[in-house]
Amino acid sequence: MKNVYLANFSMTINPGNHKFLPYSVAGLWSYAEQDEQVKKNYQLAGLYYEKKSIDEIVDELVDPFIFGFSVYIWNENYSNEMAEKIKKRWPKCMIIYGGPQVPQDSKHEWWDGHKYVDVVVFQEGEEIFKNILLNPSKEYIDTQPNTAVNFGTHWKNNVAGNKRKTRQRDLSKLPSPYLSGNMPNIKSHHAMLFETNRGCPYACSFCDWGGLTYSKLVNHDINRLEAEIEYAGKNKIGFLYSVDANFGILKDRDNAIADMIIATKKKYGYPKTFFVNWAKNANEEILKIAKKMYDAGLIKSFIMSLQTLTPLALELIKRDNMDSNDYQYFAKRCAELGLPFDCELIVGNPGETIDTWKDTYLEITNYQELTTYLYPLALLPNAELGSTESRKEFGFKTIRKPFPGVLNEETKENIELVVATKWLSEDDLKHIWEWTWTTRTGHEFNFLRDAADYMARENIVSKKKFYNDWHTFVITSDGLIKKHFDKAKGRIDDHIFGLASQSLGYRENLTEKRSEFYAEARTFLEQYTIDKNILTELINYCDARLFDYDADYPITRTFNYDFIHDVKRETTIRFTPTLNGATTTTAHLLLEGSDRVSDNFKIRQTLTCTLNDPEIIL
Repeated sequence: MKNVYLANFSMTINPGNHKFLPYSVAGLWSYAEQDEQVKKNYQLAGLYYEKKSIDEIVDELVDPFIFGFSVYIWNENYSNEMAEKIKKRWPKCMIIYGGPQVPQDSKHEWWDGHKYVDVVVFQEGEEIFKNILLNPSKEYIDTQPNTAVNFGTHWKNNVAGNKRKTRQRDLSKLPSPYLSGNMPNIKSHHAMLFETNRGCPYACSFCDWGGLTYSKLVNHDINRLEAEIEYAGKNKIGFLYSVDANFGILKDRDNAIADMIIATKKKYGYPKTFFVNWAKNANEEILKIAKKMYDAGLIKSFIMSLQTLTPLALELIKRDNMDSNDYQYFAKRCAELGLPFDCELIVGNPGETIDTWKDTYLEITNYQELTTYLYPLALLPNAELGSTESRKEFGFKTIRKPFPGVLNEETKENIELVVATKWLSEDDLKHIWEWTWTTRTGHEFNFLRDAADYMARENIVSKKKFYNDWHTFVITSDGLIKKHFDKAKGRIDDHIFGLASQSLGYRENLTEKRSEFYAEARTFLEQYTIDKNILTELINYCDARLFDYDADYPITRTFNYDFIHDVKRETTIRFTPTLNGATTTTAHLLLEGSDRVSDNFKIRQTLTCTLNDPEIIL
């Protein structure tokens, strides 16, 4: 029996630092072992997914005949180092690479730095992996390309066939790696990758997902999926991660899958969290699916992958055909459904300018409180924007930086980030990150949101100028907010943009030091022409809208100006914290008479309640 080893080393940036079970490579073996010749001649000697000392893993190997790696940005350098050491110790061991990082072209310069790799498999790998096991020789690959090759397999510097086979259209031929018994012993820290379909009907140019698989969807059997969900519940797997590109796009089917997951959680208490990439074209049915999953505590919010609202940028990244950019409608519907609504944005898209970015951000954060997930534009090896042509056309300047989440590992991983484009200089892009960071304080995190709204309604100052002025005030001041800003600025200057977008704890810190913060804010607001009494009331109103750890909720406060209805009359407002349906560790503030809810804040004390409680008094 010949020994086969497979590895898909997990990233570590998911909630709770769960380790992803090696779905892709376990699936390869589950498919291949159906063949009697494979079962007769090979055994799966090891399945690796948790990173540890490379030398320790290499020392564990016993006469490896084949070692296959699934390679992506969070494990590429680690896999390279291990593969090179394996090849040095066992020169005849066949090293196979698959995954999004492998090149499409066998003549690619990639090969010069990966001489220890024997074959790469581009896109789907089940059939080619089985065929390599049946005919593990270079001669066979070269002479029988159309039999052995699936989706562009390369052997060293020779193309193993130029004609690509059709995609796997019948997923019923692919056994579940979970149900086949090929997964390692399940532990509490494991996360389960969950595939209900393959393919993506979109071709977003920044993505190596749709760009690689651009095709109609093909589905796994619904009975298999039901059994896998049951598997997750029985094995107490807390984190279920959908690898579908567009969950919810198959409305009736995905609604049924959501019901299965909810029922399993009720039965076993697991899974506790379901991560999902929602369909790009949001619609009413998708929102209903998201709402029921939110009510079941499986998701924290509906996340819309907007990326930008700038027309030119949408066109250049090939997303201008997506109806989901009717942002205001879906934001309104989520508010009506009581479904928290968040957005993903990419900073540095081609076609984006300083002004268009500010317009996008303020429009997105204008309707209701939400969290924006900000990502720097990254160039991925097989995405269209990473091509030589796109780099030249759009004037990309890039830098390689550590990949977030694997910063402290022995082998460093990195990612290529765009730091300048034809429309944005490097300083421009840094300004965008700085401005967004300071604006989040006021707008997204709700410290000055009501002040900005009031100023705009009264035609005192536009929201864009308000936050331009606020940015200038912060960076030139010498107070509390400036101290927090400097923490982020250091990361921005070092091009650690993804980490720079995080709050770095300043939201909670400023909430605790609100009196000091609003003393500074008053100095800022006094530059505008506004009645001093109304200014005082406005600051008090902004303050009351922040969650207070020490307050005895619900609380009522009386104001001389009704900021909810924007009229000059006395009003009494009741402030009531409500639990987020997905967790007992966060809360909102709900204002009686208002449809606006405050942003979430961590609750420090332990709460005793059920997830379905509509309201809890602290």
